[in-house]
Amino acid sequence: MLGTSLSRHFLEKGHEVCGFSRGRISRRPFPKEHLLKGNITGKRDMDRIFESIRPEAVIHAAALSDVDYCEKNPEEASRVNGEGTEAVAKAARSCGALFCYISSDYVFDGEAREPYREDDPCNPLNAYGKSKLLGEEYAQTLSKRYFVIRTSWLFGENKDSFVHHVLEWAKTKKEIHLVADKWGIPTYTPDLAEAIHSLFEKNAPSGVYHLTNSGGGCNWFEYGKAVLDYSGLNGITLVPISLKNLKLTAKRPQRSVLNHEKFSKVTKRDPRPWQEALKEYLTTAHPAPVKR
Repeated sequence: MLGTSLSRHFLEKGHEVCGFSRGRISRRPFPKEHLLKGNITGKRDMDRIFESIRPEAVIHAAALSDVDYCEKNPEEASRVNGEGTEAVAKAARSCGALFCYISSDYVFDGEAREPYREDDPCNPLNAYGKSKLLGEEYAQTLSKRYFVIRTSWLFGENKDSFVHHVLEWAKTKKEIHLVADKWGIPTYTPDLAEAIHSLFEKNAPSGVYHLTNSGGGCNWFEYGKAVLDYSGLNGITLVPISLKNLKLTAKRPQRSVLNHEKFSKVTKRDPRPWQEALKEYLTTAHPAPVKR
C-alpha cells in the first residue's frame, strides 16, 4: 500500500525508482524490469541488489505488520522487522545511500494524554511494537544519514485497511460495532509519500520524524462514522464498544496520537486534514460506494 504510493510519487517527481517486493504487487506504477525480488532478511540478497543499482536513497517500507500474528510469533517479528532492517540498513550504508525507515506509533504505550513527540520515551506493549523499535535502533546506529518515520493508521490503494473493512461490513450489516476508546490519526499513503519526499527536498537533518495527516486524533468509532458519512451510506447503526471487547491477542496502545510539529518546522508545510484526504480517497481512488 505505502510502497505503491511512494513509487508513484517519486516517479512523478522525476526520480528513477526501483521497487523491491516478493513479486506480489498487483498494480505497479513502474516497469516490470524495475521490480526487484529477494529476501530482506538475507544479507546476500540485499548486498547483491544494492551493489547492482547503487541507490542514492532507500525507503524501507517492508514489514510484518499483522500485530496479532507478531504476538504469536515474536521471533519471526524480530527477524523480519528487526534483523531485516539491519540487513537493509547495512546494504544502504555500503553504497552511501540515505536510509529511510518506516516505523509505527506502536513503539509507544499509549499512556500519554498529549500527542507523542519524537523524543518521548518509547515503551512498546506488544511484539510488533518491540520489533519496530528494534528496527529503529538499527536504522539510527547503522546509517550515516537516515530518517525514521513513525506513522499510524494507514489507508490507501492496493491493500485492505480499516476503511476497506468498514465498506465491506456495510454491504451486509445493518449494525457495525466499532471501538470508541482507542485513539490515533488516520494517514493517507499518497500524503505520507508526499511528506517523505518533502524531507528529501528540504535536505532535512537525520532523525526521527512523526508523519501523519492533520485534523486531530479520533477513535475508530469516529473514523468509521466518517467513512460511512463521506460514502453516503445511510441506514447503518454504529455501536460503540471497548477495545477489551475484541479480545485481541496483542495489547494495543490506547492513545497513540502523534505530534508532527517537528516535520512542519523543518519543511515549512503542514499535512492536510485526514478528513479531507479520506473524502478524496472515497470519491476518486476507491471504487464507488457499496449499494445495499
